[in-house]
Amino acid sequence: MDLGALTPLLAGLVDDAGLFPPAFLPMSQALARHRAASSPMLSGRFLCQANRVDELISVLDGPLDVHLIGETSVQIPSDPRLTVKAVELRAGLMPELPCYLEGIAPAKLKDHGVFGKLRCGGAHIPSVDDVATYIREAAYYAIPFKATAGLHAAVRGWESTNGLEHHGYLNVLVAVSRAISGGNVPEAIASTDAPGLVAEALRLSDDQVLAVRWLFHSYGSCDI
Repeated sequence: MDLGALTPLLAGLVDDAGLFPPAFLPMSQALARHRAASSPMLSGRFLCQANRVDELISVLDGPLDVHLIGETSVQIPSDPRLTVKAVELRAGLMPELPCYLEGIAPAKLKDHGVFGKLRCGGAHIPSVDDVATYIREAAYYAIPFKATAGLHAAVRGWESTNGLEHHGYLNVLVAVSRAISGGNVPEAIASTDAPGLVAEALRLSDDQVLAVRWLFHSYGSCDI
C-alpha cells in the first residue's frame, strides 16, 4: 500500500488498544509502547478501561490523551496530565464529553448528540451484511462512528479465526465512501481484492476523504 499517497485517508485512524484483548499488555508496557510509536496512522489516543485509571496514573510519565471505556458512565479523573478526549460506553449518556455508544444502531442514536461504535471482531465476527447495514445507516443518519476489535489488517481475509475471515480497515474506509455516495457497500466490505481497494481509495478526492473521515473517526487496535 502507498502509505504516503493515502496518508490523508489513514492519518490518525488507529487508537491504541494495547490494554485490551488479544494483547492484554500490562499497563506499564502498554504505555511505554504507546510513547514509542510514531506511525502517521496513530491517533495519539490511548484507550483505557475506566476502572483502571488509578493504575494508569500510577505509571504515568507525562501528558496523555485518553478515551475511557466503561458501561453506562465513567468518573473523569482530576489528574491534569490526563486529557479525556472521549468516553466509550455501552449505554447511558455523558453530554459533557464526546461519547461513543457501542452496539446501538445509528438510527437509534440520531438526535442524541452521540457517536456510534461498531464492533468488527472479537468473540463474534459480524457478517458482511451486518457491517454494511451499520455503515449505511451511519451515513444516512449522519452519525459519525468508530470501530473496535478485529480490524488488524487492511484487507478482508488477510487474517482469520476458526475459518472466519476478519474484516479489513481499508474495506471499511472504501465502504464508508460508497455509503456516502450511494455505492455498493456490501461489495466493498466483502472484497479481498487489495489492489482494487487501494485503487478506489486513491481515486477519492480531497473532499471525499474529508467526508469519509468525518463519518469514520477511528478504530481501536491492540496491534499498533
